[in-house]
Amino acid sequence: MLVLVVLLFLTTHAQHVYAQLSIVIDEDGVARVSLAMDVSEGVTNISLPVPPIAPTIEVSSNTSIEWLCENSILHIVSLGPAKLNITYIANATLEDGVITLSIATNNTIELLAHPMVVLLTLSQNIINATILSGGWLLLIFTGPATISYTLAAPQTTTPPTLTPTPTPTTATPTPTPSLTPPQATPTTPPMQSPTPLTGTVTPLTPPVAIIVAVVIAVVAIVATVLIVLRRRASQKVAS
Repeated sequence: MLVLVVLLFLTTHAQHVYAQLSIVIDEDGVARVSLAMDVSEGVTNISLPVPPIAPTIEVSSNTSIEWLCENSILHIVSLGPAKLNITYIANATLEDGVITLSIATNNTIELLAHPMVVLLTLSQNIINATILSGGWLLLIFTGPATISYTLAAPQTTTPPTLTPTPTPTTATPTPTPSLTPPQATPTTPPMQSPTPLTGTVTPLTPPVAIIVAVVIAVVAIVATVLIVLRRRASQKVAS
């Protein structure tokens, strides 16, 4: 660290470097800044384009370096050319639910916003805008710019209310009392003992016998008449 301080005091100029800047805003509204750049040997002073939360700054390199951050300026000391990757959480301002990022750079910026992020202001120098899978929004624009955004209210899915299905009830029919007419109980007449007949019984002539007798009488009369007629006819022929 002492070597770094000495070099900072001995350095009379800062190198101009081109940084690839990307900002990712997650579902909580936290903006994470990433810078990728190449630096040469010596001391490089990098003015961070978005104000950082200092404890969150991380610097990685392909070679050994020393670094120090003061007032949003990152001082890098490298013994040779180095590729740097700088990440940190942006120190954004929050007022009345609106989050604001100030971006101070003329370079190209890639902004990736979660679907829950609602952008309220945009840069006027937008190069491209794309909706990615999952609803993420990718904006490419040039700075400087001020980006304001808020978070959409989470949509709560209310489960559908299940309407109970009425269970059909079977009405038990109430038996209707039926009026049964009183049935007459047949009364068996008392058996009467036959009374023996006294006196003389006159036999009754059957009707058939009478008819037969009448027929025979008629036949006899007809036969007699025929005989008489034949005799008269034979006497006339003889005379």
